[in-house]
Amino acid sequence: MKQKKYLFLLIIFQLIFLSCNQKNSALRIKADQKDAEVYLNGKKVGNVPLDIMLSSGTYFVEVIKENDDVESYFHYYYKDNITIASDVVSTIKADLQYEIIKDKDFWIKANTINKLSFYFDYLKKYPEGKYKEKVSNKIWDLIKESNNMDKYFKFYRASKNSKSGNKALNKLIAIKAKIKKNTFIDKRNNKTYKTVIINGQEWFAENFNYSTDNTRYYPDHPEYGLVYTWKSAIKLAPNGWHLPSDAEWQQLEMYLGMSKTDANSEGDDRSGYVATILTTDFYEEKELNNIIGFNIMNDFYHSVRYWTSTPIRKEIYTRAFFSTYEGTHKDGSSCSGCATGIGRYSEAIDNNYYFVRYVKD
Repeated sequence: MKQKKYLFLLIIFQLIFLSCNQKNSALRIKADQKDAEVYLNGKKVGNVPLDIMLSSGTYFVEVIKENDDVESYFHYYYKDNITIASDVVSTIKADLQYEIIKDKDFWIKANTINKLSFYFDYLKKYPEGKYKEKVSNKIWDLIKESNNMDKYFKFYRASKNSKSGNKALNKLIAIKAKIKKNTFIDKRNNKTYKTVIINGQEWFAENFNYSTDNTRYYPDHPEYGLVYTWKSAIKLAPNGWHLPSDAEWQQLEMYLGMSKTDANSEGDDRSGYVATILTTDFYEEKELNNIIGFNIMNDFYHSVRYWTSTPIRKEIYTRAFFSTYEGTHKDGSSCSGCATGIGRYSEAIDNNYYFVRYVKD
């Protein structure tokens, strides 16, 4: 009998305890920024608009909307302490404030999102920032297992003289060591051409230079060699070689680190780092210029163009290498609207003369 009495009392006490701790209050949070994140006492609980059941008490409420544009250094926020009474519905209409992100805040933001674009943007915004080494280590952790020369080059440029930056340089040198060099003799004029074998493709490592009645020297820079019409470029390919297709150029570009999106895009808004890897005379990072021995020579004031074999819209895809970096020529003069990169354009077949590189069959 006593055991039943004690069991009954225990059940009563449990019911009283549960009723005292029941979440019988509600908090409704709205904000003027869609999908802003809601934190209670430092823990994320959802996104606005949010309805949540809580026990009565005091809570530290944060509503934060991160700005995903890495070119803008701000976010929106609301912070306040709120006391919630029992059996009521409390409503917060959060008017988020604009806040400039400082060095520490930007590091926290980048570390939370954990994307390369944000880490690289930290280094661009705060080249001597307090968290530079931490950011560099984060970038290295994200790229160290790849063979992406473009990312290593970009990282090295952003993190020179740091331990991680030197690791990127060593990685580039190691990748370079895997690229084989060769030669080819064109028996028509006994000219020897340098070649490089990159990812299974063997490319001419210098401009084709076989003179016919339908060729001419590049204006202002005859030392660059001859330029050709598209029909001549197709016709003059040595036995066992061919004019590379647009897809073969893309294969080269993506192996060196260009994204598939950039490789498929048209115009000049494509990877400048890959361009620097392939060219001889960019004025920055001389230790990395032409690192694979591809020997593209730039005209400082014009693009240097190469034919592909691929037709597009009754024209032909070409590649254009630009000579400037961030609006400044190698000789130091300014260049409004210039770019660094490998342009991908369609050009008319007739009346255009461009350089030629061949790929082995």
